[in-house]
Amino acid sequence: MFFKTALHMNNIFDNVNNIYGGNNMDNNKSIKCDVESCKYNNASDKYCTLNEIKVSATCSGCNAKKKQTICDSFKENK
Repeated sequence: MFFKTALHMNNIFDNVNNIYGGNNMDNNKSIKCDVESCKYNNASDKYCTLNEIKVSATCSGCNAKKKQTICDSFKENK
């Protein structure tokens, strides 16, 4: 019973990590990215290894243009 519960909890944590960018997912190459300073960037193929990203406006209450957007999923490569 304990093993089954622990395994279930592990699956829950894996799902949370995937949603919030904790684990790299190499199977989704539809997010193109050339920001090599991001830890989620696959520099050789120029794509983001996350399943999904969040893009936000850098200005509050504005009609954002391209230069006023930012990838909130960015994590600096260390």
